Amino acid sequence: TINLEAWATGETTTVTTTEPLDIVLVLDVSGSMKNEMDGDATYTKLTGNVSGAYDNYRRQTYHLCEDGTYGKVAWEKNYRYRSYSYSCEHCEANQSSLSGRDGIESSWNLYRITTTKIQKMDALKTAVNGFIDGVAEKNAALTNPADQHRVSLVKFGGDKSDKEGNHTYTSGRNTYNYTQIVKNLTTVNATTANDLKTAVNSLIAAGSTPVDYAMDKAKEALQSSGQGRNKVVILFGDGEPNYFSGFDYSVASYAIDKAKELKNQSVTIYSIAVHADADPTQDPTDRDTARINKFFHAVSSNYLNASLAYSRYSGWTWNMGNRNEGDYYKTAANAGELNDIFQEIEDDVSTTDVTLDANAVLKDIVADQFTLPANAEVTAETVKCTGKSGDTYIWEEHGNALSDENITQNGNTVSVTGFNYKEEFVHEENKVWTGSKLVVTIKGVEAKDAAATGKPVYTNASTSGIYENADSETPVAVFNRPTTV
Repeated sequence: TINLEAWATGETTTVTTTEPLDIVLVLDVSGSMKNEMDGDATYTKLTGNVSGAYDNYRRQTYHLCEDGTYGKVAWEKNYRYRSYSYSCEHCEANQSSLSGRDGIESSWNLYRITTTKIQKMDALKTAVNGFIDGVAEKNAALTNPADQHRVSLVKFGGDKSDKEGNHTYTSGRNTYNYTQIVKNLTTVNATTANDLKTAVNSLIAAGSTPVDYAMDKAKEALQSSGQGRNKVVILFGDGEPNYFSGFDYSVASYAIDKAKELKNQSVTIYSIAVHADADPTQDPTDRDTARINKFFHAVSSNYLNASLAYSRYSGWTWNMGNRNEGDYYKTAANAGELNDIFQEIEDDVSTTDVTLDANAVLKDIVADQFTLPANAEVTAETVKCTGKSGDTYIWEEHGNALSDENITQNGNTVSVTGFNYKEEFVHEENKVWTGSKLVVTIKGVEAKDAAATGKPVYTNASTSGIYENADSETPVAVFNRPTTV
């Protein structure tokens, strides 16, 4: 006899589960990636007097807020009254009517920032390598290779190449990167992570920004992805879409169309822009929004049906469509923020929140060493919670049986539906315990000769557990596996 019990103890009945991912990193290797951006930041506490801080550091002043954030400080000088004031843009801490001779008090927590400079390409390499290490770490905890995440690398900077690798060509006196797949989808482990990072470190900055070709290659890289795997594209760019310079509407239009094709195939697209005009907070439907922000919004999953079309009568027209939930267009002003963005995306894509409701299915798959006869006796009932003693829940002695329609048997698999984990979550409300558990009993399981080992043998498969719905292939929560000798 096998007994299974399942209940939810959280009001939202949300389970965070890991889904196998195929991630394509699409990296800008144009010549402008040689340009510098802010690198590491150092904060030094301000001393001296107010006028000195204003004269020398007003553009580099930050306030250390109570939540640990360094907020930018805006200084003001009143020339008429010869007074000073400042306000933190993050927490609004402020001082006003200060004399220039007043000393900077330690309790004000004012700091000046100094930053190093780093090439954008070097900052990108550091961020991407950190991302790869993070994926490898997550895969190390996944014992089933089919559940492990894979990463592909695509670079763009010039003409397309069908070869896998990191190749360049010369046009006139200029060197260009081919737009190509550098690494096809690769399961990331300790060994392959080093191979991927070596490929990243070998990238050089040379070429333009043909994002249209890049999206072609992203789609190509995902051709080997299969069902049951979530697909993600992370597009990084530091400039406007073009073959040479400026904003090329044709390049942008094609890239947006290709992105839409991917989104229609349930591919999630993140876009990251490192550019002086990049600002995800700008509304892309506003006429005055910078074109680069319209573009990076449009290619991302912020707008699933965005388009950029040309008409001989009206020229190029943006159509963003409806705003999707989530924030898939991001920007970084310095190397630290770029690292944080890649870390944020890694955390975001590697877990999925699943709400268990009436569509959830309890499945018990009897292990191969046993047989579940067609006439096996399977019952299911809900049992109400009446209290809790320490860490132990207290249940009613008898439950309410589910109908036979909620119980199905297919070979060695028993499936039970009809229990709403969301509505029946176990909790205390106004000093009264409420909610129920689902209890499934399976009688008549027969052992095969292979079970007679004299050692403990699992009675059910490792995939026995709670599934989000009848079509789900992977459980969001698994049962402890009982053994018998």
